[in-house]
Amino acid sequence: MEYVNVRDAAARCLMEIRERQTYVSTAVDHWIERFPDTISARDKALFTHLVYTTLTHESAIVFRIDRVAKQPLRRMKPYIAATLEVAAAQLFYDDRIPVRAAIHEAVELVKHSRYRQLFGFVNGVLRAVLRAEETLEWPSDPLERLSIIYGLPIVLIQEWIGAYGLEMAEDLCRRLDTESGLTVRCNTLKNTPDQVLAALEEIPGQGQILPSALCPWMFRLQSGSDLKHWRLITEGRLVVQNESAALAAMLTLAAPGMKILDLCAAPGGKSTMMAQMMHDQGQIISCDIYDHKVERVRAQAERMGITCIEAVLQDGTSLRQDWIETFDAVLVDAPCSGWGIVRNKPDIRLNRSTEDHQALETLQRDLLRTAQQYVRPGGRLVYSTCTLRPAENEAQTAWFSESFPQFAPQDPQKDLPTLDLCDTIKDGHHGIIVLPEPQGADGFYLAAWTKNGREGLA
Repeated sequence: MEYVNVRDAAARCLMEIRERQTYVSTAVDHWIERFPDTISARDKALFTHLVYTTLTHESAIVFRIDRVAKQPLRRMKPYIAATLEVAAAQLFYDDRIPVRAAIHEAVELVKHSRYRQLFGFVNGVLRAVLRAEETLEWPSDPLERLSIIYGLPIVLIQEWIGAYGLEMAEDLCRRLDTESGLTVRCNTLKNTPDQVLAALEEIPGQGQILPSALCPWMFRLQSGSDLKHWRLITEGRLVVQNESAALAAMLTLAAPGMKILDLCAAPGGKSTMMAQMMHDQGQIISCDIYDHKVERVRAQAERMGITCIEAVLQDGTSLRQDWIETFDAVLVDAPCSGWGIVRNKPDIRLNRSTEDHQALETLQRDLLRTAQQYVRPGGRLVYSTCTLRPAENEAQTAWFSESFPQFAPQDPQKDLPTLDLCDTIKDGHHGIIVLPEPQGADGFYLAAWTKNGREGLA
């Protein structure tokens, strides 16, 4: 495999994801690992960009192509369909690639494939799609229109309209249609932010590196090509973490000497963030229900030189009598539908079923019901999700406050002053919705309570 056409590789990667139902990140990593050393970091980045962009905008791309093609995409040869989608993604969602180049590359790929007789068909469809864009009419029904344009399930959009109104629902759709960028956190137990910044600036192709305004020790990067091979990562001097996830850890107010429980900890980013806040002094028990995920937490802590984290196999809904009222803070970063981080995980769009939403809501309440028993009097309970569904966020906060009046709601905005620097919504139940930002924070939900001994909100 000495020569790789990244557009061809992107089309074949899409086929693999669909045929084998492979996780997108897994499939992309697998393809990049097979690329020869002669492939540049720029081409690897383009390949990744093409796959993610095509999947992110799949529903809108399919709508456009099906309007002009003689047969729908789902009935075309998989390679032809994938090649058309990758080309359309470049035509409509990447202004860095000239229109003529995108069409020419797609036609040339087909000419050199087993379907060479269809190159004229591909050329005709792409040119027709381009012409039709001038008169393109999306469905008049707002739910169907938003669902197709942004690749989000109608049920989710209905929830947003019901909770926030049509204008805010459209804004949420647009926000989830932007790129989130890449944020990394300096491990202050091994080096200083200035030392990490200097090392980052030596990595080719980084461009401008910006310090995060939301979280200490964090930087926003332009590129993460070959990220997992960076020495900064492998040596534990740097970890990848979104700013919103870091905010959830910061909301525990972790400090040296505290005893903290991270009830749903894998892969360990929030646990290690709290360990840094504690200067690795105290105790953090980090739980998960799967052995391999517990090992991931343990490995990350070891790589970062952290000794205060104990990773354990524990079902968060199963009560441990010996843990009752023993923790200064308990973090429940609950399993959720993930709609706040869909920009980085197109798998969520591909599996748009909402059938498991009710099961997730039940699980979240079970976790909170158990977790509250572990908080000592005067201690703190933090609830977070990476979704934007009101039923998994505002509704859960309201239920908890009503069910457990011994817990006083706290205002995340008072505990985290940097929240004022990003777009948020107060939910009416003392929780905060962090809205997705271009090249920045992902969608997240944050809520906190203290048990008895501390003053809550008036």
